[in-house]
This record gives sequence, C-alpha cells and structure tokens, in this order.
Amino acid sequence: KYLGTFGEKLGLCSQLSKLDMNLRNNQITGMSLGSFGEGIGQCPALTSLTFILGGNENTGRYLGNLIQGFAKCSQLCHLDLDFSHNQITGEYLGTFGEAIECCGNLTSLALNFERNEVAGRPLGRLGQGVGRCSKLESLDLNLNDNKIVGKRAVRFCEGIGVLHELKKLALQFSGNKELGDEGAIGVARLLRRHQLEKCSVELTGTGTTAKGVAAITDANPRVILRADGFMPVIQEGGEES
Repeated sequence: KYLGTFGEKLGLCSQLSKLDMNLRNNQITGMSLGSFGEGIGQCPALTSLTFILGGNENTGRYLGNLIQGFAKCSQLCHLDLDFSHNQITGEYLGTFGEAIECCGNLTSLALNFERNEVAGRPLGRLGQGVGRCSKLESLDLNLNDNKIVGKRAVRFCEGIGVLHELKKLALQFSGNKELGDEGAIGVARLLRRHQLEKCSVELTGTGTTAKGVAAITDANPRVILRADGFMPVIQEGGEES
C-alpha cells in the first residue's frame, strides 16, 4: 500500500533523472508494485533506475504491471532490477518478459532473479521480450539457483540472439542442476552470433561436462567462464578467460 503511495509522490518529481532504491529484506508481497511503477512512469526525465527488492515475499504476480509503469519513462536507458531471493515463478517471469519489450530505449539492462522458483516455458518469453529491446548494448542476467532445464535455457538464448547492438553480456545459470550440456551449447550458439567486447558465463553446479565447456570456449575464446572442472586461463593483464 505505502510503496504505491511513495511511487505516486516520486512521480511528482518531474526533473528526476536518476533513481536508486533499495528495499531489500522487507515483507513486500508485490500488491503495491503496479501502483509504484505507475507513479515512476510519471517521471519524464528519468534515464537511470536501480530498484532492489531482493529478500522479500514477492511471487512475481505484479511484475508485469511494474515494468509497464517503468516503460512510460520514454528516456529510460539504464535499468537495474534485483528480485533475488523471492518466490517468483516462471509464469510471472513470462509476463515480465512481455512487459520489458515496451522499454524500447534501454541500452543497459541488469536483471537478478537468483534463488526464485523460475522454471518452464516462460523463460523463452523472457528472452523474446528482452530481445525486442533492440538498442541494448549491455545485458547482465542472473538466474542462479532456480529450476531451469537445458531446453528452456536454449529458448531464452534464442530470444536474445537478435540483439545486434550487444557488446557486453553476463549470463549466470549456476545451481540449475538440470541445465547440462544442452543449456551450455545453447549459450555457445548465442555467443557465436555476437562480436562481444566483454562476456562472462557461470555454469557451476549445472551438470555441464567438458563437451559443454568446449562448445562455449570455442564460440568465444575470450569468455570468462566458470564451470565445474574448468580452470579459467589468466591472460596478460590479469584478466580471466
């Protein structure tokens, strides 16, 4: 209730260009997220938004409404959202994906859904939605410790494979025990489609074998890869690969 009211008050700040909010570790269920997003959508000058809602009790039901509100900020180009350690299911992540495509001017997007209940086909819808943010140059996605299987990761990677302006990519799938080589090879296909300046992939605890590791390192020899049984190579200058 009060989060929505707060968003409405922020919406009166017509010159607001950057907003960072940290509401971690409360008991926010999500019912007021739609109203909050609607309020933020009244900030026409907003270009950068960081919203941290990790460690709450959000099932994701109102994520789509939240993003639809944010999308009304026509100058928004940097969006960093942290929904880690909640109770978000794949169904609502799909709705989120359908809404995020309305943020057409984004150049930088970071999404943290670590330790939720993400699984199933909606992950592909998330990829399709993100893929329609055609101006994206930087994408950071954390899906560690969910319930994602290989073929769903493949669908997600296919969705974001159309981002022709992408220069920086970070994908974190660690702890998804059934991702396996199928998911890793899907990531490799994605990497082959882009000339990335920076790229990192995390696959520890996913059942990825030497086959999946080789597919990724062949696709992009400069990738910073973390996987079970794989030792990153230290290049000159101290950077991992």
